[in-house]
Amino acid sequence: MKNYILYFLLSTSFLLGQINDGNFKKEVSKGFVVVKFTAEWSAKNSAYDDGVLDKVKGLKNTKVIEVKSEEASGIVRKLRLRSFPSIVLYHNGSKKKVWKADMRGNLDVTDESIEKEINNILAGDVF
Repeated sequence: MKNYILYFLLSTSFLLGQINDGNFKKEVSKGFVVVKFTAEWSAKNSAYDDGVLDKVKGLKNTKVIEVKSEEASGIVRKLRLRSFPSIVLYHNGSKKKVWKADMRGNLDVTDESIEKEINNILAGDVF
């Protein structure tokens, strides 16, 4: 019985940790959120440096999350993402900027470009 309860708790927490079409809006609804969209089939070919996102995490309270395209296919369709990885910047639930990978999976985005977008959004909030 204890094993069954432990299994249930582990599987429930795993399911709650996944970001999908059903909980995506809630995840991006507050503050700055940088979302990295990935695809299982493209992970081997991507040369994207995740260190870029590590530098952005916490900047102006920015949250960084990763979403598997297979788990959030509705969101991927709405954003018209076809190459992975792709990165999307949200502010208070509103999409602000999209960086899409080319057909080879190369993504040309730096921590400086993400920081610049965040600062531009904050400057726009002043006026």
